[in-house]
Amino acid sequence: MIFPEPPEKLESNEPLGDGESAVVTQYTDQSLAGTFFAYVTELPAHYLASFGAPAIVAGEHDNFVEFSAGMQVTDERSVAVNGFSGKQFIGRDVNGNAWITRFFLVGGHWYQIGVAGPDPTDQAPQAFLESFQLTGTP
Repeated sequence: MIFPEPPEKLESNEPLGDGESAVVTQYTDQSLAGTFFAYVTELPAHYLASFGAPAIVAGEHDNFVEFSAGMQVTDERSVAVNGFSGKQFIGRDVNGNAWITRFFLVGGHWYQIGVAGPDPTDQAPQAFLESFQLTGTP
């Protein structure tokens, strides 16, 4: 993934319930073109087995919409990277900033990449989003 500048990296443990947690690695870069971010969440195998990928994706969708209170989702669509299916959301926050974020669940990893700023359809944000690659077999 190609960030405009070297991103800041932050690792944390996020609770999943029942005393379990997931490791989340966040990469963030703020520039004049906007805020660029990538989150990688490592989900425990039994968590995936207990809920199943469709339920996890649906739950994350609902969490995202709830977390985005004050933001208006203007477009939601399916996207693919190297044959892996994902979701993309486009919206605008209460300050007028636009954002694009994409979600992918691949094996035990949940990926969220995105950009927020004055115009995430500009060249730099689009190049960032398109630089995200997934490997392996879908």
